[in-house]
Amino acid sequence: MKYDRAMIDLLREIRRHVAIDLKASLKLANPDLLYELRDIYRSGNDAVINALIKEMFFKAGPEWMTQLEEELIQQKQVTLKVYRGQQELVETAPEQGTNENKKPKMYRGYPVVD
Repeated sequence: MKYDRAMIDLLREIRRHVAIDLKASLKLANPDLLYELRDIYRSGNDAVINALIKEMFFKAGPEWMTQLEEELIQQKQVTLKVYRGQQELVETAPEQGTNENKKPKMYRGYPVVD
């Protein structure tokens, strides 16, 4: 992939904001740079870093931007919460696992059947 001047500036800014242990892998010589940025975007909670990475993917091309958006859609589920006529969209994590992993409810030392 060829990087233009704006992408290089974005990468420098991203490197300034990420943790020290991630800086070593964020170099232009790294062929998996955009994949690592995608992983940082997925796991990061910092709005500045996420905005910079999103801008970097926008400049990289539509195929990278769609890849980033598809993973975001898969990770988040949105539910509509209504309370006294007020509607609010709430993001919830997708459920992973089954009921087999849950501990049974106990009452006075005995399991309770639902």
